[in-house]
Amino acid sequence: MGAILAIDLGDKYWGLAKSDDDQKLAFPFATWNIAEIRQCKQSVSEKLSALCQSEQISELVIGLPLNLQGNDTNQTRRVRNLTDDIKKLLDMPVILFDERYTTKEAARFPGSDKAKINAQAAQIFLQSYLDSQQKNHV
Repeated sequence: MGAILAIDLGDKYWGLAKSDDDQKLAFPFATWNIAEIRQCKQSVSEKLSALCQSEQISELVIGLPLNLQGNDTNQTRRVRNLTDDIKKLLDMPVILFDERYTTKEAARFPGSDKAKINAQAAQIFLQSYLDSQQKNHV
C-alpha cells in the first residue's frame, strides 16, 4: 500500500502530514518554510520529489482551500495551479481534498504555533481523507 503524504500549501509555510503504511492514521510530519528552501537554492519541487522517494509515498493529497460556500478563491486557484505543476513532477496519484476549517481547528491544539499549524491542518484533512477512503471500501 504505502504511506500517503498530505500538504497544506500556505503562503509562507507548507504543512506536511503522513499516514501510516496501512493508510488508517495520519500524523503531522513536517513544516517547510518556503523562503528558507529557496534561499538554499533548492527548488520546492526537488525537495518534494526527494521526500516522496525517501518516504516511499504512494499518493499525495493536497488541501483545497474553498470558501465557506464551497467556491474557489484566489488562494484556491493558486493551489490548483501548484497542484497541476506537482502532477507533472510526480508519478503517483495527486488528489485535491477540501480543507475548510482545518487551520482554525489546528490552531486550537495545545502548544500550536504558526510553524506547526500547517502540519496539524494537513494531519486533520489527511485523517478526513483516510476516513472517507475507508468508508468507500466497506
